[in-house]
Amino acid sequence: MNMPPSPLQSIEDWLNLPELPLPGEGEAVAYEFLDAGILKVLRREALAAGVEEPWEPPFGDPFRRWKRARSRRHGSLLGQHSPFAFLGAVMIKTGEGAEFRRLPHDLTAWALGRVHLAAQRTDVFPCRLRLQATEGSLEITEEELRPLTVYVDESGNTGDAAAGITKSFDGQRAFTLVGVGDDAGPGSIQKILEALIETHGVKATEVKGRAMKRHAAFVIDLVHHVSACSSIFIEIMDKRFQLVTNLVSFVLLDQTTGIGDPFELANMFADILADSLDDTVLESYGTFAREPHQQSFAPFRDAFRSQLLHAKISMRSDQEHEFRLVRQIEAAFEAAFRVCRERADFSGLVPSRDPGKTKRGTVMLPHASAFSNLLARVKRHARPRYPGMHIVHDEQAQFDATLQGYTDLLASEAPRMTKMAAGTRMEAHADWDFAPGEVQLTFANSKLEPGLQVADVIARLCKQRMEALLNGEKPDPGFDRVFQILHDLRSPGSGTGVNIVTTTTMADKFWEI
Repeated sequence: MNMPPSPLQSIEDWLNLPELPLPGEGEAVAYEFLDAGILKVLRREALAAGVEEPWEPPFGDPFRRWKRARSRRHGSLLGQHSPFAFLGAVMIKTGEGAEFRRLPHDLTAWALGRVHLAAQRTDVFPCRLRLQATEGSLEITEEELRPLTVYVDESGNTGDAAAGITKSFDGQRAFTLVGVGDDAGPGSIQKILEALIETHGVKATEVKGRAMKRHAAFVIDLVHHVSACSSIFIEIMDKRFQLVTNLVSFVLLDQTTGIGDPFELANMFADILADSLDDTVLESYGTFAREPHQQSFAPFRDAFRSQLLHAKISMRSDQEHEFRLVRQIEAAFEAAFRVCRERADFSGLVPSRDPGKTKRGTVMLPHASAFSNLLARVKRHARPRYPGMHIVHDEQAQFDATLQGYTDLLASEAPRMTKMAAGTRMEAHADWDFAPGEVQLTFANSKLEPGLQVADVIARLCKQRMEALLNGEKPDPGFDRVFQILHDLRSPGSGTGVNIVTTTTMADKFWEI
């Protein structure tokens, strides 16, 4: 969520803000305050502008030094009004995002203790405030603001894509990762799940995606109700396309500096290469990625050159744009080859190995890249509403160390990733500016966590739909309503919704109902 700029620059600005509603006698209300601002004005000017009884500091407040100084020189002033008054405004969390409200004078004193007037800088926001009206007085209680908990599960994990293409990814070319947030509070997802299980008569101790084919009505209701009160983050990946995007990112993009938006260019390169390259080229790149040296590069180089030549020869006369792109790809590839040959180092043309339990590790684990991107999207949604994130991932005996390794790297990678995303479409949907310790990662048994069960159901549905499309088959129409709901999840700048890593054509097909 983007923080709106403070509108508090003058007395008129304060008067034009809607006032923060206070509870009636015997009532209580809770607000999540994201930021606050205090305007210091002359009391006479505030009264002249129509401010009723503007708040002024009592004796013993942070401004007592001013009063003491005045009282030494002008003893007659002691006990009279301060010439200053203070007007407060606060940014509160709303269902639509955030908005500023004018603070009643009862709360201005509270806010003043949390705002540095010189820089209008706040150190203790966000916070949660509970207001209780009792016997004509307002009781203010600050509550600890919890981190956002997001339950994460995957479907279609077959390991390293660099090695998997030689086995056709074990028949699972699609991978999905889903996160479901507990925005409505702890236990909210469990209540929805239990109520719908009873309503639909689902007889299962644990809701699993693989068993939901015969419960379409239950699944549709589940996605509908959960999406209404929870943030949902979905990463869908075509593993073959991931190989192509890594080839583009590590082999080609460094040699195209200054040619437009790098992400737009990368998408165009990836789209045309996904259609032009056969699996033998991608297999040779996967082999090279696992053992990056000049000898393993040679088969990939020869196959890649041959495929690009064939692509140019095969193009029609009306494909001038595509022809120019292939020429750009050829030039970038040869430039990268020259640089690596001169340095006698080819390791820069492949991703770094994923952190993990094994010595060799993996190079292109779809789970790892999807997980990192999902965390950045969760942060875009969570900040500044929550002080941190707690990611509860389904148990991962094989890849838990890899996922923990990427979580630990978030803060150190923040400057590089933030710079890379600046000014691109990526910046609007993901926030890579992680602080140390901002993300806590734990693993749990899905039998004990309803949030993981919901994530599993959505992940399996998305994976099955993408798998069918990649195989040239028609997806199950019984769940079309689910994908209509998921299609509408994304809101600008929120990080929520569905991110699909595949060709533009295939991504469009995914939403065709």
